[in-house]
Amino acid sequence: MRLLRALGWLWALLLLAAGLGGGVAVGRTGWALAMGAAIYMGNTEPSEPDLAYPWAGFALGAAAVLMGGAWQLHLRRDQERPAGWRGALPWMLVYAGALFTALLPFVQLYRLFQLTG
Repeated sequence: MRLLRALGWLWALLLLAAGLGGGVAVGRTGWALAMGAAIYMGNTEPSEPDLAYPWAGFALGAAAVLMGGAWQLHLRRDQERPAGWRGALPWMLVYAGALFTALLPFVQLYRLFQLTG
């Protein structure tokens, strides 16, 4: 059980790291990628998109991961793990936040591509 818990945390932290790396990459070069994609798709004169990266969304996802982790520690300390789906709610919160942060750079790239017009 400890191995599965460690692998679960490793997976969540890797998703967070991917979201952070993707956020930095898209924040610095996303406008050029969006313009290149627009030119490749046939738009010969795209407008340069200007849209800030949603770091508040990243912070929200990271907070969900931390909140789910604190909830897990609370349940583990009290040794009152609820049975069924309620026992899995902290893990669902952790993975939902980590997956949100990992997918946010792709959503930002799509938004930038839409602004190239």
